[in-house]
Amino acid sequence: MMEDINSFFRDKCPLPPNDEPFAATKNRTLFLLPAIHSADRLSPFFNPDTTTMNNTYIHTIAKELSISPKQVSATARLLDEGGTVPFISRYRKEATGSLDEIAVSAVRDRLGELAELDKRRDAILASLTERDLLTDDLKKAITGAADKTTLEDIYLPHRPKRRTRGSMARERGLEPLATCCSPSADRTRQARPNAL
Repeated sequence: MMEDINSFFRDKCPLPPNDEPFAATKNRTLFLLPAIHSADRLSPFFNPDTTTMNNTYIHTIAKELSISPKQVSATARLLDEGGTVPFISRYRKEATGSLDEIAVSAVRDRLGELAELDKRRDAILASLTERDLLTDDLKKAITGAADKTTLEDIYLPHRPKRRTRGSMARERGLEPLATCCSPSADRTRQARPNAL
């Protein structure tokens, strides 16, 4: 009987190779979720290429919340696996070291903030590098920015200006034409001040 069920589910629910679709017990069949194999399904927090930043995140959050780095790491891993805040705080106390919902929420929120800060920092550095405005002092200031407000304040003087119709016309070389037309408009206004 169990073999028929196994073959039925293998045919109807194909899984990646090397994954056991389910395990048999005495009275029922337990379905197991397949393991995550591809790197694109993992969150950026557990990306092996950014291990240094991940450790930085863990230690920063642990210091801010006055909890151990092991608790932060375990909580982040559970959140990455899809656990909700109430589930983690109620049923995974052994893994998180008995963190309550407030602490788990704080870890989740701060992880998001730090990831967003790093994403914005990378975008700013790329923009400045592309326009050849990046200096060593500016790079050090951007890398050392602790929050998004400070980062944006550092970037503000170097932010590209908006492209208006006038600036696009200047880029196309139409500025001499505009200055040529401008003085005649001034003369017309001087000759007929009440016309407008």
